[in-house]
Amino acid sequence: MNTKEPILGMPWIAVIAAAGKKQGSGHLLRMSSLCKELNLRYRSSYLSHNKNEQKRRTEFNILFYKIESQETEKKTLNEIIRWKHSLNLIIMDGGDLDPFPFLQAGIPMIVLDNRHENRKILESSYSKDIDFHDTLPHSNVELKLVLQNALISPILMELIRNLAFPSLPVAQERAQDIVVYVGEFRKLRYLEAFLWSLREEQKIERVLWWGTEPEDRRLLKFTLLQNRVEQKDFYERIISQEVHAVFCYTGMLLLESLFVGKVPILFHTGSQKHDQIAKFLSQELGLNYIPKTSASLLENWSRKKDLLLDTSLFCRPSGKGWDILFEKIKDRIFR
Repeated sequence: MNTKEPILGMPWIAVIAAAGKKQGSGHLLRMSSLCKELNLRYRSSYLSHNKNEQKRRTEFNILFYKIESQETEKKTLNEIIRWKHSLNLIIMDGGDLDPFPFLQAGIPMIVLDNRHENRKILESSYSKDIDFHDTLPHSNVELKLVLQNALISPILMELIRNLAFPSLPVAQERAQDIVVYVGEFRKLRYLEAFLWSLREEQKIERVLWWGTEPEDRRLLKFTLLQNRVEQKDFYERIISQEVHAVFCYTGMLLLESLFVGKVPILFHTGSQKHDQIAKFLSQELGLNYIPKTSASLLENWSRKKDLLLDTSLFCRPSGKGWDILFEKIKDRIFR
């Protein structure tokens, strides 16, 4: 919980991120990136916005809240209501969080990728108070909008800033490396058996594996476990020429893989939410989606699909998502 008190006369934002085992770490990482980017960008953006006030306001201040339970959600709400006369904006990132209780503070809100059942009511009845901003794929959101707003990691953006824009991978005669990101998901034996078959067919050289360790110990013969690698190292390996494809679920890594020109391959996780979106993206964009089935059926499916050699990437995120979000933040604060 944040105990820092707002200073009068300076713009303040309350940033709220969902966390915990159910929510995963994605919301927390994105909001941490948001805070860092705000601190980097806000001064120059604000001074160019109104040079006459540069002596009065030269900094931007943030209250950061992490919600892991109903108890921390209640404490966060009470503190925001306490400081409602000093705060200028609330930014919330948490798919299942209900924004409605926070509206009673009377502070403008920008809510990212919200999937709470109250969203439709809030969009129609409180449009002046709350702005829903979608950056992740979902069957209820236009894909063109998601690709425009996607918040590509600033670390990844920095890595490629001084490089030529990544080109699409080209099919080569030799086997290539792949990245597999499973996060906290477990019991993916069908996927592990599939990877083993790809290795036996000499379609892949190595697997760079992030997340829960594979149960099939045979994979360790050609798998590098990467769990302790820093974010920068993680992205450096993804954009390397040796990596051809990225096995992942429907989170930010999918969009980042598209952005840097790698072949994204979605797999069945057992999560109804993720698998529903994966099927949707498979239909809408033609993304490869590995269903949960026997290894032998997957082998036949792979031969027909020419899985790892398919480089017909469909469309990339704009890379301007942070700029779009910051324009919306400035508009909300200075309107």
